[in-house]
Amino acid sequence: MNPNRSLVCWLVSNCKTPSRREIYVKELTKYVKVDIYGKCGKKVCPMQKVIDCYKWLSKRCKFYLSFENSICEDYVTEKLFYTLLTDMVPIVRGGVNYSDLLPSHSFIDVKEFSTPKDLAERLTILNNDEEQYLAYFRWKEHYEVKNVSYIWLCELCEKLHNISAKYLQPNKEISSWWFSKSSCMYK
Repeated sequence: MNPNRSLVCWLVSNCKTPSRREIYVKELTKYVKVDIYGKCGKKVCPMQKVIDCYKWLSKRCKFYLSFENSICEDYVTEKLFYTLLTDMVPIVRGGVNYSDLLPSHSFIDVKEFSTPKDLAERLTILNNDEEQYLAYFRWKEHYEVKNVSYIWLCELCEKLHNISAKYLQPNKEISSWWFSKSSCMYK
């Protein structure tokens, strides 16, 4: 681990979001330095592939802000999984119960902190205590994240487009979930 790494990084292209994550980050930057890469920041990742960019960032940062555009109960950004493939600790902000999806002590959820200042204080403690920081990687001794291709989505779309019209029926349950029951706090 590079001891000269920055504390927090964020790779972001949507600068104004329904979740108002940018406001949270602006407040957080009052207490800790956040290196912002992409369209919304002044820094650039030189890599072409997204996963290579996350690996590149992990050599420069200890923590990564994995914040959702919208706070939805049924959605997790792929950026969280990219972060788990690296040596950064993801800091999550979303509507999912992350404890249901991820190994314990593999992430930091902003819901556990009353304010961005409280989060910054915790990050500062972890930055100064290598043993506590490294504890966030112990889960890797028992689990691994597989970089799964999205090719199956292409195959699914192809099959759906080739279905005969006589087999097509609207699914009211999916429609009602998608259009009305989707539980996003900010859409």
